[in-house]
Amino acid sequence: MRTHAGCLTLSLLLQVPGFPAGEHAAGLEFSPSPIVYQVSPLGAQVGTTTWITVEGINLEESPRLIFGRKGVESTVTEIEPAPNPPYRTPRQRVRIRLDVDSEAEIGSHGFRIKTRYGTSNWVRFALGTLPQIEAMEPAEKHPDGRAITLPVTVEGRLGRGTRGDVFRFRAESGQELVFRVEASALGSRLDSVLELRDGEGRVLARNDNFFPGSVDSVLAYTCPRDDEYQLRIFDRGGRGGRAFAYRLTLGEFPFLTGVFPLGLRRGSREELAVTGHNLGDRTTIRGDDLPPDSGKNTLQVRLQTLLGPSLNTLPVALGDAPEVLEEEPNDTAATAQTLPVPVTVNGRTRARGDQDLFSFSARRGEALVLEVRARRLWSPLDSVLQVLDAAGRPVPGAVLEVLSEDFHDGRLNASNLLLNRFGLKDDTRYYPLDYVLLDRRELIRLERSIRRADHFSVAQGILGKRISWLGTDPQNHPVNGSVHKILVRDPGTPVNEELYPAMTLPYRNDDGGPLTGKDSYLLFRAPEDGTYLAHLGGLGGAGGPRHAYRLTIRRAKPNFRLFLDDGFLLYIDGRATGARNPNVPRGGSVPLTVATARMEGFEGPVRVRVVDLPPGFRATEGLIRPREMITTLVLSAQETAQEPEEPVRLRVVGDAVIGGRTVSRVAADPAEPLNLVSLAPSPPIVPRIEPPNPVIRPGENIRLTIHIQRNHGFRLDVPFILQNRPAGIWVEDSGSNGIVISKDETSRTLTLRADPWVEPMTFPLLAVGRIKSEAVRKRRSGAKVESADYTTLPLLVRVAPRAE
Repeated sequence: MRTHAGCLTLSLLLQVPGFPAGEHAAGLEFSPSPIVYQVSPLGAQVGTTTWITVEGINLEESPRLIFGRKGVESTVTEIEPAPNPPYRTPRQRVRIRLDVDSEAEIGSHGFRIKTRYGTSNWVRFALGTLPQIEAMEPAEKHPDGRAITLPVTVEGRLGRGTRGDVFRFRAESGQELVFRVEASALGSRLDSVLELRDGEGRVLARNDNFFPGSVDSVLAYTCPRDDEYQLRIFDRGGRGGRAFAYRLTLGEFPFLTGVFPLGLRRGSREELAVTGHNLGDRTTIRGDDLPPDSGKNTLQVRLQTLLGPSLNTLPVALGDAPEVLEEEPNDTAATAQTLPVPVTVNGRTRARGDQDLFSFSARRGEALVLEVRARRLWSPLDSVLQVLDAAGRPVPGAVLEVLSEDFHDGRLNASNLLLNRFGLKDDTRYYPLDYVLLDRRELIRLERSIRRADHFSVAQGILGKRISWLGTDPQNHPVNGSVHKILVRDPGTPVNEELYPAMTLPYRNDDGGPLTGKDSYLLFRAPEDGTYLAHLGGLGGAGGPRHAYRLTIRRAKPNFRLFLDDGFLLYIDGRATGARNPNVPRGGSVPLTVATARMEGFEGPVRVRVVDLPPGFRATEGLIRPREMITTLVLSAQETAQEPEEPVRLRVVGDAVIGGRTVSRVAADPAEPLNLVSLAPSPPIVPRIEPPNPVIRPGENIRLTIHIQRNHGFRLDVPFILQNRPAGIWVEDSGSNGIVISKDETSRTLTLRADPWVEPMTFPLLAVGRIKSEAVRKRRSGAKVESADYTTLPLLVRVAPRAE
């Protein structure tokens, strides 16, 4: 049996020896979620039939492949046990036939495996146009390289302890050859390096990382003579193994390397200059080269040439403001280029040390956004942006009043939400939503705060990365770095400096945060009517012909975006919660965590709901409170629910009132374009929490009890986390291991406390239980796809007014 894919597939039911066809194997020990660990090969040629092998756990029950694009048909042909030492969890190897239509969209896509236990993690997979071979034999059997004929795509995997894989081929004088690696972009751990040699072994060219933000390599070379050449691919760190797969494309084909300007005004038909290899006489991108405007801010453009379509696409930005080109000289305050507002200026930092200054006018209190787009459009520029006054002096953005001084006891990288322990000096208390300054460089706001020595603090963030405030940048921090509890004041506001001197933050930014990455972003409020300067340069003075940018200056419009977000790290075990692809058990409930990115001054509430659920499914609604970032909803399935005939897309909508009108946003997932709601068998645990309708008063405690019903012989410890707690509501008897119901227990009683300053409200409290897979339990890796979470229904907790 076979079905077409667009969200489409097919399945063949096979029984794996040793696995009962019942609800679950007797004595379930670990997560029942289907998990794909490996796929081989990493891609397929359009217009052909390809067999792929998928390995993972919990794949034995009626698997089928759901591809993320149209034009792919699939048939499961074989399922067999696969070795899985040292784990007890059985592993399966699934053989699948893919029939790829010749008109299928080329590029990096992906799929999920659907089983009776639900759908798997997202598996990245490529479609290409060239013939495809597999480099199956060990590199040691071909010390001089495997002989291949170009053009071709080689699917390989680096072995352990080797110097890499080498390929021999003949090329003619004048041929412009391109060698492209796809590895990390497809989930491989390979940090590739390419090295080209001639027939006598001389190194001709080498590349380690081509496009910014990617460790995948691209190498281009024009052959000086007819000869036999060798191309070696190896890992930068000398590593190898099953996780170091690659897809290497070699040949004389069109490849795009850059475009200038990096974008254009929406609706414009101006031409953009394009650079690349084997483009023939194509030197521009014209209006008819652009795909239809879908309302997004970036288009992916593939260029048609005499040799066919380009192997890759280039991102081209779309903007709404009038556009101008940067004009040199503009390196000083006296020569700054004058800009209107709103505007987008397209420019380059042309050489090392080049800095560009732009003059603009603003009125007192006016909020303006200054945003750079460069790295997101494949420019190597790592921008630094600041606002100066007309004389070239930094404009202060905020004054930080210091309330306490402390230290943190562990290293912090630039993205961690988990902040380790701090706040033990002088009995300093830290609370959710407090501002904290790390090492006098990075201002964060707390999502969770410590209350005892065995607690951890957690920073606010989205998509697994913490947010830095007021133009400060995410930083790496050393052990025992300084920590200051802060009150943020407007410039000129009197502050208390009896214990600690105040600090002034200028309007300056390097990395803009989770949504902008290495690109700079500032929300500027003019302190006075007047002229200001936007100063833009490269980090460390870096510059060059490819260091292009788009700088937009416009009036701020409070707004928000919504994301399916399982990247919020919990301090109980440092692993993610929620799901972007929920497998909802019959008669049970799972959590769904949704995050908002607050933009351009928006701090209001966002109401969140799930829409278009199939029959038998239901979902709670949620509220992201002012200044907060996340909420967790509950997805449930009735005992009588039936699996939908076709895959059901997960669709979450958020509503907020901005400027007197309701604004709606659909939750996106930047990493996984195919988010589904699936039905799973009855869960290994069903948790509930009591008493119903509890009431707590500020400064007081209440006792709550979590109960679990254990199913299918499940007997492991179950850690819990309480979700949707507002600031000031915390669990008094929760340590570094969180709340745990041990393997011999079915309940746990805990103490919930309200700080004295908590305002009256009602909030839906959830107790989320986490069941790990065996691999996570042993290795603590891959947590986002190697656990299953089960939640209670919401417990409505009322915070009553303070007792008189």
